[in-house]
Amino acid sequence: MSVLVRRLVLLLATLACMSAVMAVVSVPARAATNPVLIAPVDGSQVELGFTGPIQLDMGDSGDWFDVRVAGPSGVIAETTLYGYDSVEEFSVPALVEGGDYRVQVSSSTTAGWTTIGTFSAPWAPLSLGDPVVSPATFYPIVRDGYRDRVGFSITLNQHAEVTTIVRNSAGRTVRIFSQELHRGRRTVYWNGLTNAGAKVPAGRYRITLEAQNGAGESRSVSRVVTATTAVVTRTATKRRNATQASPATRGSCYITWEDGSAELDCWGGRYARLSFGFAIPASAWEISWSVSGERSALDRCCDGSIRKSGSRPSQTRYVVAATVTGWRAYWVHSATLRYKYRARI
Repeated sequence: MSVLVRRLVLLLATLACMSAVMAVVSVPARAATNPVLIAPVDGSQVELGFTGPIQLDMGDSGDWFDVRVAGPSGVIAETTLYGYDSVEEFSVPALVEGGDYRVQVSSSTTAGWTTIGTFSAPWAPLSLGDPVVSPATFYPIVRDGYRDRVGFSITLNQHAEVTTIVRNSAGRTVRIFSQELHRGRRTVYWNGLTNAGAKVPAGRYRITLEAQNGAGESRSVSRVVTATTAVVTRTATKRRNATQASPATRGSCYITWEDGSAELDCWGGRYARLSFGFAIPASAWEISWSVSGERSALDRCCDGSIRKSGSRPSQTRYVVAATVTGWRAYWVHSATLRYKYRARI
């Protein structure tokens, strides 16, 4: 074989090797393939009480997958599986709710959850158990935060759309609204307002809960409540720090503040006084007060006085004061006022 022929053969062999290498390099990386639902069969129906197994053909992706089963009331089971040419399985809590269930997967190479199959369970008869209203008498007319709403509690055996209808004693609907509720003990609240946002007048009202499940089955339950107003006795406690008081001095008397407290110190002067002003209802009675403090290290007992006093200069104002005279000294921290009053609720 001539030299030219040998070189031609060598060149062709080199080109063949380069083509093979380029072919290998150009093969794209294989994307992860989602598992396949084996059991229950996609689109099939299982019985209530079903616990599995949920079986998945993991394929040949060699990847980890988060797997979950979501039902009418949310996710009921969640696990993590890995497989390579294998079938993996897991169990779920016994199904107690009818409707559709979705088997979903997610992995590091996918975004979000992907549904790979569904199955369903038959709807059980819808029930609204243990209906209770609390409080049966509530006070929505005066919006003071005290029993301004009433709660209607029921036990749902499955997910349902619940419509709340409130009717007055004449049977007229004053409020209606709907919401989706999951199975379990649930409470619906009515705040004593109409559809237009106005406060209802005092009276008796019938609250009806109408529930409908995904199969179109309906159930309802009603209870009567009373919306009213009343006058009650309440006890109030108010506190003021020394920094919230009004200072006054006469003569060689001084007031200094430290860490939120005030030192009243007289050096033979007329007085040093802190006055705490409190706004009170005109109906307030059984008023009591106290001043928190202690004698100062500068106090010279007993030349002068340390006095604490309380007065009511008007029906709606009360003043608590601490006063030192002579050569006395006293630290004042705070003043507290307590009283009873009548309030409409």
